[in-house]
Amino acid sequence: EYNVYFRMAEHSGEYRWKSMTFSYFRQDRNMIFMALRDIQTIRNAKFKERIANETLEVALNRIYDEVLYVDLKKNKIVYRKSNNKYQRIANSNKMFFEQSALPYIHSADKQLYRKNMNCERLTKRLAEKGSIHFQCRRKGEDGLYHWVSTTVVRTDYSDGIAAMVLVRTIDNQKQMEQDKEEFTMGITALLDECITLNVTEGTFVARKTNETWGDVAREGLFEPANKAYCDKTVHPE
Repeated sequence: EYNVYFRMAEHSGEYRWKSMTFSYFRQDRNMIFMALRDIQTIRNAKFKERIANETLEVALNRIYDEVLYVDLKKNKIVYRKSNNKYQRIANSNKMFFEQSALPYIHSADKQLYRKNMNCERLTKRLAEKGSIHFQCRRKGEDGLYHWVSTTVVRTDYSDGIAAMVLVRTIDNQKQMEQDKEEFTMGITALLDECITLNVTEGTFVARKTNETWGDVAREGLFEPANKAYCDKTVHPE
């Protein structure tokens, strides 16, 4: 059997992709069977799938510092984008997550890292949840510890479980969170009472209260807690 792919003009003048198949019709091979079929829809679907995959990969490469594909059953790592230092470490030891990378994790975060990146436990968690996410501090090429965010997503539901590991540096985000917390603490110290309100979710956390709150909730849904607080403390007029 032999296949030829080409574009053929239709009555409308449009060119569409066709597939011509040639195969012997009889065992003595003195007759050939020729079959023509339209494959435009199939080619379009494959083209769209390829574009979607390429677009996803470009997006991931822009967002994340490292993109790894891992066979958790074989503990095999394939880098698509990486910090060269960590790629060298991975290539030198197949037990990358559990052994080679651990010395670069901050001592205060080692237990968290072991809990999340143990291959056996990771396989089980991905089978249950499909993805995991955690943050830790990791030593960089400059010798300093940097905050990194790690997301592991299961990508294959076959027997040999595959996963995509996405890593990005979040030092700026952590600094903003710290600055925000320090600002809130400074403001709280100057006030009699203070709460932070999540307008989108309608929830709150009381940062500072006094005895007038009594049994009013200090966190949770804002509306019922605010009503209880007002009924308890605000003058009826």
